[in-house]
Amino acid sequence: MPHTWQVENEVELDATPEQVWEAIASGPGIDSWYMGRTELEPRAGGAVVTTMGTFALESTITAWEPPGRGADSSNSRFAHRGADSSNSRFAHRGADGPNGRFVAYEFLVQGRDNGSTVLRMVADGFLPGDNWEAEYQAMLGGGELYFRTLVEYVTHFAGRTATPVTASGPKVADPPATWARLLAELGLPDRPAVGDPVRYTPAGLPPIDGVVDHTAPGYLGVRTADALYRFIQGFFGSMVVGHHVFADPTGTQTDRAWKAWLTRLTNTEEHTMRKITAGLFVSLDGVVESPEKWHFQYFDEQMGATVGGLMESSDTMLLGRVTYQEFASYWPQQSSDVPPADHMNSVAKLVASTTLDNVDDWANSTLIQGDVAKELTRLKELPGKDIGITGSATLVRSLLREGVLDELHLLVHPIIVGTGKRLFDDMGDQVALRLAASVTFATGVVHLTYVPA
Repeated sequence: MPHTWQVENEVELDATPEQVWEAIASGPGIDSWYMGRTELEPRAGGAVVTTMGTFALESTITAWEPPGRGADSSNSRFAHRGADSSNSRFAHRGADGPNGRFVAYEFLVQGRDNGSTVLRMVADGFLPGDNWEAEYQAMLGGGELYFRTLVEYVTHFAGRTATPVTASGPKVADPPATWARLLAELGLPDRPAVGDPVRYTPAGLPPIDGVVDHTAPGYLGVRTADALYRFIQGFFGSMVVGHHVFADPTGTQTDRAWKAWLTRLTNTEEHTMRKITAGLFVSLDGVVESPEKWHFQYFDEQMGATVGGLMESSDTMLLGRVTYQEFASYWPQQSSDVPPADHMNSVAKLVASTTLDNVDDWANSTLIQGDVAKELTRLKELPGKDIGITGSATLVRSLLREGVLDELHLLVHPIIVGTGKRLFDDMGDQVALRLAASVTFATGVVHLTYVPA
């Protein structure tokens, strides 16, 4: 039997009717909480077109009563309904199609004397045929997620405009298992709760530092200071993201970047575990302090290619407190004309420290406190390139002792510096290593690569 359905949601918001209207009845407003990109003609009978990649949803505005019009200026009404669709749960179609399928939305906005606004949303539709239940449940789940996203937007970001990011990964054979992997990547339990903290750095993307604001089987919302992240176990068997990014200084939060992340997440083939690598300039007498005072006379194309290769092999930089503070005082002030400023400022950064309260001085930085070795071991299991340590001799010694460091690259310079901190000062316990590679440069620098014995 076919199914006629209706769902109602109502909420009181600490916002004006005009702010709520802007959110539900303008293209930039809708882009800030709903999937895809939306354009609309602001009038009764006007078109609403929501585009997701090459797919477009079209509907028609059936009521247009913005705040400030009519006898009761505290009430406004916006409704739209589309034509017929035969194969998509996102379609807004009318009852005049061959099978009668349609979805319609009506938003009712009412101002209160205390300055708040009551928003009521009514969604109704018709699903033909006998096998409508799974699609209906998916529509309910998606509807709940995006109504919550609308509430979060008006509550925390009213007046700001987001860039929507929509991407789908490849179809997966075992959606529940992939969903469990997604939760694990975000550092969440199997059954996350609203308010759970999320601190995660996706490979090739800026760190996420926020809280869960919506959770249901197959649906997850995370709110940060500058974004609303939405993760969905898609109806057609693929994982989907529908994010709303209010600030993206690095310009890396794109549909393409998140599609690549989803592809890595859903890759069921055995993947190579990420490595923790460290690269240091060191003098013949073991000094690693202030290499700018003795290193540059040995820098040539051969060394540049080696350093560039180490940078290219990683998508996350790991730093100790001292190196972070030195870098954070320098690199953010450098322009693109200074190599490698763009890479240093845009790459995801992890900072291991027991004394820092935050790492807000440098974009895309995430603070690791507590058991650093345990957190790095978890991160190594996730998809992505290697995690590379720059400088940070104290951190390198600690990870060597913990057995977490996978590769140690020493660029040994043919110079005796005489004074300065040495790499293995206060090392304490013995750690056996195996020489995996040795390359001598024309300048006399020797590139030694060590791995655990």
